This record gives sequence, structure tokens and C-alpha cells, in this order.
Amino acid sequence: MTKHYPDLMLYIGGSWRKAADSLPVINPADESVIGAVPVASRSDLDDALAAAEQGFRVWSRTSPAVRSEIILKATALMRERIDDIAHSITLEHGKPFAQARLEVIRGCEFFEWDAAEAQRTYGRVIPSEPGIRYIVHHQPIGTVAAFSPWNFPMSQPSRKIAGAVASGCSIIIKAAEETPAGAFHIARAFHDAGLPAGVLNLVFGVPADISSYLIPKPQVRLVAFTGSTAVGKHLTEIAARHMTPVLMELGGHAPASRGQAGHRRRGHAGHHRPRRRARSRGRCGGDRFGRLVRAGRGPRAGREHGAHARRDRQESADDRG
Repeated sequence: MTKHYPDLMLYIGGSWRKAADSLPVINPADESVIGAVPVASRSDLDDALAAAEQGFRVWSRTSPAVRSEIILKATALMRERIDDIAHSITLEHGKPFAQARLEVIRGCEFFEWDAAEAQRTYGRVIPSEPGIRYIVHHQPIGTVAAFSPWNFPMSQPSRKIAGAVASGCSIIIKAAEETPAGAFHIARAFHDAGLPAGVLNLVFGVPADISSYLIPKPQVRLVAFTGSTAVGKHLTEIAARHMTPVLMELGGHAPASRGQAGHRRRGHAGHHRPRRRARSRGRCGGDRFGRLVRAGRGPRAGREHGAHARRDRQESADDRG
């Protein structure tokens, strides 16, 4: 296993680039600086928007079978690099190496699931009056602006990237500056797997500056965010002013019950076990994949979401364990 932290860069239009400004990445175990995350400028963001627009033109016309093949190739590379990725996550996040490895596996499973789902984007035939049938196809919605949190450096970006790329969308993802390595490794794997330029773009920087600049842009057709309810409301307000749909996973639900001496009550121990594993929430929105395609006339198809519900129930059971 290579014992080093990656040299972080922005990934825009199929190319890696540095930035004039950077922020330190801190190891929470000893508060040492282990790396520097580049801060995207407005010029970088403009380049990402242009690249995503061009990437969408190419990727939305790519067959589901080819999309699935590239996703699975990138996922295989991530599985090969599991120890390197997990080591980076442990350094920047602080979770034990064994848990970091499990998170990498979980992230790969998101990509594998959505790669298969991409080939099952079925349409619908709706009967109407005699001699009339309505045929519904689904098309990729366009460029997605996505924002992922710090607590799951690999699996949270995986959720957003997997659904967008599998459904034929392009994506600009701003991963957390505190834990940027997971998203960086994902972008590197897709780059090495031959993903067309502009389909996946990775940026970092000042969160408020990036969100306020990207969300109003006409190229952005969907906003995906995981984080606090307060920030989610703010981003939704920005998107609503431009009639841009949103996909939000909001809020925390990990209360700590403490006695007078500051000790956790014995009777509530079971409620805290998932939080000690740095778990924030176990459910995944059942319409995460479906929201990335829109109804309309065209070559793309939609699908039902029963498999999502089954996966949600399993994740909830995992959290309870």
C-alpha cells in the first residue's frame, strides 16, 4: 500500500489542473497538514460549466450499454486501489482503516448498481381512447450540480456521481474540502477508464461561493445536495428562483442524551452505535436515480423504483445493527 496522501487537483473537461489558491487538509488525529485542496476560481467554474455542457451532448447520446461498461471499468479500478483510497480517507477523516475500506466497497456497490440500472431504463405505454396510446420515454435531465458532505468521503460522492453518469447526465461535483480524497480517487478512476471529457467535473473551494455561482446558471438542470437542513433550504431558495429542480438529503438525527455528570445514559447506548461509526443517515432517497431523467419524447427510457426501496430497507437494517 502506498503510504501517501494524494496531490489534489481540480478535474475539469477531462484534464487535471491546479489552482492559484488552496486550503489545508488536516489530519484530525494530530492536526497536522497532510495536503492542500485547490480552490476553484470563477474562471475554473465557467470552464466546468462549458465542459459539462459539451460532455452532456456526447454522453446523453451514448448507449446505456456503453455507459455501463465505462462505469464498471472505473469501479474495477477503484476496487483494485481500495487500500490506497482507504488510507487517504483514514488520514483526512480519522475513521479506522477497516471502516474506510468498507466505505470504499460501499461506494463501488453504488456504481455497480447504477451501472446495471442504466440498462433497465424502461419507458411506459399508457392506454387512452380507442386507437390512442401515449408512449413515454425518459431523457437525461442535463448537467447536475452536486454537493457532498465530509462524513463519507467516498460513498457520498459515489451516490451522486453514479446516478448522474449512469442516467446519461453530466455532473459538476463539489466535494467537501475537509475530506476531498474520496472524490479525487473517483475522478481519477473514471479518467483512467476513458470517460469522455466533461461528463465528470470535480471542483473544490468556498462552498457558498461555488453554490451561489453554479446554481443560477442555465446549464445546471438539477441540484443535488446532502447536508444540513438550513443550507439545504438556502440552496433550494436559490434554485427555485431559476425553476431548477433539487434533490435534497437533509438534516441530522443523532441526539446525545447525557446525565448530570456528562455521561451518556446507559439505556440510550443503542442509539449511539451508528454515530460512533461516523454514520449520518442510512437511507438513500428512492427516487435518486429517477430524478435524473425527465419524461419526454426521445430515445431515453424511464424505470420503476422497486429495487431502490429494497436497498433502502437494507440500509436501514444495517444502521439498526
